[in-house]
This record gives sequence, structure tokens and C-alpha cells, in this order.
Amino acid sequence: MKKSFRKIACLIAIAATTMGAAMAQEAEPATAGNKKLEFSVHLGGSIPMGGFETCDEELPPFMVLGHNNYAQANMGLNLGGKIKYNISPNNRFGFMATIDLFYNSAFSYVKDYKDVEDIPSYINIPLMLGINYDYNITTDLSIWGEAGVGANLRIITPWTGKGLTGSNDYLASEELAYEYKYDNAITLAAQVGIGAKLMDKFSLGIHYYYLGYDVVHGTVNYETNHTGGIEVNKSVFKGIIVNTSMLVVRMGYHF
Repeated sequence: MKKSFRKIACLIAIAATTMGAAMAQEAEPATAGNKKLEFSVHLGGSIPMGGFETCDEELPPFMVLGHNNYAQANMGLNLGGKIKYNISPNNRFGFMATIDLFYNSAFSYVKDYKDVEDIPSYINIPLMLGINYDYNITTDLSIWGEAGVGANLRIITPWTGKGLTGSNDYLASEELAYEYKYDNAITLAAQVGIGAKLMDKFSLGIHYYYLGYDVVHGTVNYETNHTGGIEVNKSVFKGIIVNTSMLVVRMGYHF
């Protein structure tokens, strides 16, 4: 796994260096029809897919028993930025670098289970390099397609509550507090997308993002009162596999 990420990092570094060198050598003044460097910001919603979305209210909620690989993520938000360097006439073909922020909470029913106080949320921050092709239909309308690959930082926020904490069934009646803290993970990131751009300023796109998979690890802090007083215990755990994929629909503004 580490070797794979080293290879991905090397490829990203090589591509970034090549892109930077090409930009540095370009001396032609930019015009509306021949911009070399484009920057855009994007805002939209994400729809979890596959095991990232699967929810079954007949099963215990997120990682209580760890017997399934359902992440139980809800629909979320996406905010992103993109830099494109055009290498062909009329801004058709170019290299791009992207950064995104995805936020997805767990399904709300989880919060109703055994006095859960704060349900976990997923935060994914992928950085990618890729290619983009933009085809002009008219002077004010174009269609585009793109693909990228890179690395993703996955963050899961803590899960806190009182009562049942997996195998510690006695806590259900003791009303003692627990807190799951999840380790961050670096996973593979890839995306493909298509869309349309209007007046070279506004765009609407639909994307498929795959943000990799990784077994969830972390620590759980939980209270006990075996001795008649409250004690805080700590143990490590290995949970489900979170396999992150989503469909993303978003609008963009191009500078």
C-alpha cells in the first residue's frame, strides 16, 4: 500500500512539474479565445453510492458491532476548485489540478439509537491531476469532459453517546459515556465528469468520484463504575471497511 502511494505521489509530482514548466515558458498574451490558464470554483451536492450509502435500519447503526461494511452516509455537500492549463487552440484540451471538500453525515436514524449524542460525519478532501477537453458548440455554449486521479484524505468525526458500545453491553443500563475517535486515512482518488459551459463563465457538471477504501481504525474512550466510582477506559478498535464512491452534481463559476 505504501509503495502504491509513493508511485502516485511521484506521478503527481512529475505532472505538476511538467505543467509548471510549460506555464513558465508560455509568453503569449491571453485573450478571451486563447486563455492559457483558467480558474474555477464549484458548489454542489453529493449522492453516496454502493456501500458508502447502504443503510439498513434493521441493523445496528454505524460500527456498533462492526459486522457489516455499510458506511450509512447521507447526501452531502461539495465545494471545489480547479486550475486548468490549456495546451491546444481554442482552449479545447488542457491539464488540470483540482481540490475538493466533501461533507456527508450519517443517516439521522443513527442518532435515535441508544442515546447517541453526536453521530459521525465523513469529510473527504481529494487532490487530483487530470485532463479536460472542452468542445465549442457555439460562441456561448460548449460541452466538456474530464478525468483525474490523485490522493484523498478521509476524516471521520467522533461518535459520542451513552449506553451500548459494542461488546460492552452493561453500559446500556449504566448510562455511562463513550466516545469513538477515528484515525484519518489516505486513499486513492479518481473522478470522471461531463458537463456544459455557458458564456465561458457558468458550468453545470455531473461527476462520478471514487475515493478509495480503507479499514477504519481508532480508539474508544468509555466510562465504567466497577469500583463504585467513574473510571475512563481506553482501547483501540478495528472496524468496518469504508468504500467511498458518490455521484456529484454541481455548478461552477469560471474566472
